[in-house]
Amino acid sequence: MKAFFYIVGSLFIGALAWQVFNVWSTGRALTIEADSVLSEVEGLRAENNLTKEELYYFGNTANLEKALRAKFDYKLPNEKLIKIR
Repeated sequence: MKAFFYIVGSLFIGALAWQVFNVWSTGRALTIEADSVLSEVEGLRAENNLTKEELYYFGNTANLEKALRAKFDYKLPNEKLIKIR
């Protein structure tokens, strides 16, 4: 009879240990995924801040015109453009 209780007890402890291991491994995987998501969120926040700064900067027409002139060789109809290379 004692042997039966030892076997049942051992099986119970083994099943409990298996469940604890499964919970631990799932928690570990979720922690790794959460860290990945948090780093992605931080990257997106930085990108969002940069976009807000650019939006504010280019909201000023003088800055927008300066960027257009530099990047696309923009000129007003009365102006002449001379390129030096």
